[in-house]
Parts: sequence; C-alpha cells; structure tokens
Amino acid sequence: MISPQSSPSQSFNLKYPIKHKTPIFSKPNIHINSQKSIASTLNRKSFSCKFSFAETLISTPSKINDKEIQQISQTFGWIKSLKVINLDFKNFKGMTDKGLFFVSENLKKLSSLNTLLIHFAGCAQITNIGIKRICDAIKKMKFLQKLDLNFQGCSWISDEVLSQIGVSLQNLAFLQDININLSGCYCITDPGLKNLISGLKKATSIRSVNLKLGFCGYLSNEAIIDLGKSLSKFPFLESLGLGIKKCGYDGNQTKKFLSYLQEMKSLKRINLDFEGCPLMENDGFSFLIKALSTMKSLQAIKINLAKCMQISDEGLKCFENYLANTLNLKEIDLNFSECVEVRDQGLLSVANFLQKQTELRNINLDFNMCEDISDQGIIPLFESLKTQKCLENLTIKCEDSYGTDVGFGTLSKSLKRLVHLKSLILDFRCTEKLTDEFFIGFSESLGCLANSLKTLKLNLMCCELLDEKGVETLSEGLKKLHLLENLSLEGYGIRKLTDDSCSNLVKVFKTLKYLKSVHINFKGCNKVTDQSVSSLTEALSRSLYLESIDFNFSWCAGITDEGLNKLSKCFQRLGGLSSITLNFEGCDNITKMGLESLKEGFGRSLLLTEVDLCLFGCFQIAIENARGLAEYLKRIDSIKKLNLYCPLYPS
Repeated sequence: MISPQSSPSQSFNLKYPIKHKTPIFSKPNIHINSQKSIASTLNRKSFSCKFSFAETLISTPSKINDKEIQQISQTFGWIKSLKVINLDFKNFKGMTDKGLFFVSENLKKLSSLNTLLIHFAGCAQITNIGIKRICDAIKKMKFLQKLDLNFQGCSWISDEVLSQIGVSLQNLAFLQDININLSGCYCITDPGLKNLISGLKKATSIRSVNLKLGFCGYLSNEAIIDLGKSLSKFPFLESLGLGIKKCGYDGNQTKKFLSYLQEMKSLKRINLDFEGCPLMENDGFSFLIKALSTMKSLQAIKINLAKCMQISDEGLKCFENYLANTLNLKEIDLNFSECVEVRDQGLLSVANFLQKQTELRNINLDFNMCEDISDQGIIPLFESLKTQKCLENLTIKCEDSYGTDVGFGTLSKSLKRLVHLKSLILDFRCTEKLTDEFFIGFSESLGCLANSLKTLKLNLMCCELLDEKGVETLSEGLKKLHLLENLSLEGYGIRKLTDDSCSNLVKVFKTLKYLKSVHINFKGCNKVTDQSVSSLTEALSRSLYLESIDFNFSWCAGITDEGLNKLSKCFQRLGGLSSITLNFEGCDNITKMGLESLKEGFGRSLLLTEVDLCLFGCFQIAIENARGLAEYLKRIDSIKKLNLYCPLYPS
C-alpha cells in the first residue's frame, strides 16, 4: 500500500549497478548501492567510495541484510588505494551490530584512508557494541585527516559511545577536521561530552571542529563552558561550529563560555547556533560580539538567534559598538527570524555596521517574522549595501514586514553598484504592501548585474497586490541576465497570475542560454492552465545545459493530461536532464493517460538520476496506475533516487 502519510525522506530502493560510458579508471568515485554492484567494482582503482541504502516506499520490505553488507563491505576492503569512504546508513533499519562488525573489519584494511564519513541516523537496531567496533577500526587509521560521524536523532546514543569515540581519537595524530552531529541524542550527559573532548585534545593538528548538540537537554552549563575551555587549547584551530539550540545550556552563561573562545587567536571561521535558547538575552549577545571583535584573524561569522525572544534592538547595538572596525571580515550570516522584539532600530544598528565593512564578500541577513519592521529600518539597511564593492553573494529575508515599494526600491538602487554579485536571494513573502511598482526599479538593477549574476532566487509568495504588469516588468529584467545558471521563482498564492502573464514570464528562458536549474512554484494560482505549461516547455526546449527542473503546479485545476504530454516531449528534447521534480497535488483533471505521457518522457531521458513526483489529490489516478509507473521507473538503470507520492484509490 502506498500511504499518503509516508515520510518525505523515504524513497524507492533501486538495486541496480551503475552503468558507465567511460573507462572505469577515469571515474573518481564509486557508488555502491547493492550486491549486484560488486562485480563491476572489484577492479576499480578509485580514490573514493560511497556506500548507501534507501528505504522503500512501497509495501515490499528491503531485502538488504547483514549478509549482503558483509559482501559489499568486502568490496571496499579489497581496494587498497581508497582515500575517501562515505558510508550512508540513514534510515536503514535492517542493519544490526553484526553488519557493523563486517564493515569495521574491512575498514581496518585501509591503512591509507584520509577521509571517513558515516551516517547512522535512523539505524534503530545497532547498539554501543556495534559503534565500538567502528571505533576500533578508526584507531588504526593513522593517516586519517577528516572524520564525520552523524548520529542525529539516534536516541540510543549514550555517554559510552562518546567515550569510545574519544579513545579512538587519541591515536589520530594527523586529524585536522572533525564533525560530530549529536542533535536529538537526548541521553547524552556531561561525562560523555567530557570524555569525547579529552580524546580530541590528543589530536594536536586539529584545524576544524563542528559539534552539533541541539536538543541534548541533559547537558549543563558547566559542560558547555568546559567545552569552550578545552577548545581554547587547540593552537591551530581555524574553524569552529557549535550548535546548542534547545539543549540545557543557559544563554546567560555566554560570558564564561566566550572568555575562553576569545583566546583562539588563529580562528578564521565561527558558526554558533543558539536557536530557541529561551535565556539568551541582550547582555549575553553583546558579550559574544565583543569577544568576536578581539579575534583579529576572524573572516567569517555565522550566528543563529532564531526564536530567541529576548533579543531586541538593544542587543543589536553591539554590532556598531564592537564589530564595526573588525578588519579582516569577509562573511557575515545573521539569523534573527521570529525575534519579535527586533524592530527598525535594530536594522539601523546592522546598517551602521555594514557601512564600515567595505570588503565583505558574503552577506546573509534573516529578519523573517520580525513583524514590526518597516521602511524606517529597511531603507538604511539597503542603503548600507552601496559600500560593498566586493560583494559576491547576497541573501535578504524580510518575510511579513511592513515594507513598501519605497523601502524595497532602495534595494534596487543599491544593486546597481554591486557589479561583482554572483548570487542574489530575496525572500519578501507576505509583504502585503509590495506592488508592481517595485519591479520597475528592480528590473533596471538586474541589467547592471548582467555580467556577473549566476543565481537568482526570488520569493514573492502571497504578495497579493502583484499584478500582470509586475510580472511582465520582471520578465524584461530577467532577459538581461544572459549568464544566469540557476533561477528560482516562488509565485505561490499570487491570485492574479494568469496564462498571459505566465507566458510573458517564461519567454525569458529562450534568452537564458546557460541555465542549469529552474524552480518555479505556481501553487494555488488557479488561473494557470495547460497554456502556461505549453509556453514553459516551448521556452525551455532550447536549453542546452539544463540539468534540474522543479515545477510546482499543485492545486492548479486547469492542468490536465495535455500539460503532462507537453512536459514529456520537453524532457525528451532536454538530453542533459538529471533531476526532475513535479508536484501536481490537487490537479484532479489528470488521469492515467497523463501518467503514460510522463512515463515516455522519463524513459527517454538518458541521464536521469532523480525523479520526485507528487500526485496527491489526483482523484482520477488509481493506485494501480501509480504502482505501474513506479515499477517502470525502477527498471531504468540510470535512476538512483525515486520519490513517488500518490493517492490511495483503487481502480
């Protein structure tokens, strides 16, 4: 049975060997996904190996068991030249400690391995015993430089596991990069974290540490402070990532924690995630910024304070008070999403800080759901961007603000000066006062970015005042971006969007010759019909470099089998397509004839590796039709990932 409640993370388990069109020795990677792949991999002299499993969405259970894992693990055990191994066991419930024993025994044979990545999330049957065997193998990897272990959501992880990892780290004299994800491992306590860090301190060559401890509610202030003290002893540490959202850490203890971190004179990148820490207040945040301002080598700052309700404009003053004169800063990423006490004065403080940082290359500012933001704060913030002569990537999110065409028009004026901008991401969802007038200046500014911009993502969801005139003006601006490679347009909920305005919009694809990926969301635009699909496919059919398509036509009742037939013919002409995502939820005029058309299009897409198709609410499609499509797609050798969400209607 195909259930509409199935998790989006589930996918079909495709157990077929990958076919290569070039000689095997020229491939830098091996992707092993079944026992049948073994014969074609034994003679490969490769530097990298990926070993992964995916759960099935249909009722047939996975046939992969510990015995098959034994045979597959022998494959990479025989390839002595391997340098990188990625073991992805995510949501593989068929593996036990016995399977991990086979994996560990073959990992011990790879003495020259320098990178190991293992994903254990969702492995319900393995225990501390199995992890200990993996740790025993890690001990023998004397040349290991990078270790990535993901235990996200593994509720069985205990302090014993962390102690075992800590012991295995003591022998890794060349380890430089370590990434351990313990988010959701709620049984972790202070002793376990202490033992992990004790082992890490023995690896004196560490340059990058990334620890995710979110939702580990038993960790105390003392444990986090001791963690900061230990990290301050790493003489060569250049990058630090620490996620402690919604754990037992008290944000008011930031001063003690950072009193150690500011001793890291060689630190270049820092990523701190305090999301949802209810006790993070203005004083603690101010001390955080003050401490960062003393790190003279710091180049990139990323701080997540989303849902920290006690952060206000008073706290944001610290940017202009402490950080404004930091000399080497190249990247700034600040998330104040849902901080309801952040208002216009807070944006003004950030603007004053940005005006003194003229060498920034990446700016990411998230003020989504800060509901009292208006033109009074938006105008100085966007004005400050004019000074960024080296800016390459810009992301601004102001969902649900009170900004108007005047405020956002300031952004258009600033964009004209950012002649080196490569990526522009703007999220103006639910901005009720934004009208067609905004696009007049915005389209002009796009012309100034024609020789640099390669990625544009624009979210105008539920901006109900936008009309056909605005869409037409936007299309005129998009035509100028002749180097654009990635385009994403979110038009969900724009009720006035019609076939005529869509046709004007998608005509730009005829001029965008270098497009690699396209995402268009017309969800809920009930005036959009097959005519829009026809215009879209006709415009895209000449795209020589297109690799990824993502179209959302959910709840567009005017989409029928004719639209799917147009899409199918388009797929056949686009020879380079590797990923297709289509959402037709609620399109109840689609029948099994439409599925037959799609089947033909998928079958003739020679390089297709991923298919994601949603048919919920398509009442004329029976479960037998969907299952037939799934079985057909499973027989296409090139497809590695298949997600099919369909109704539960018998014929």
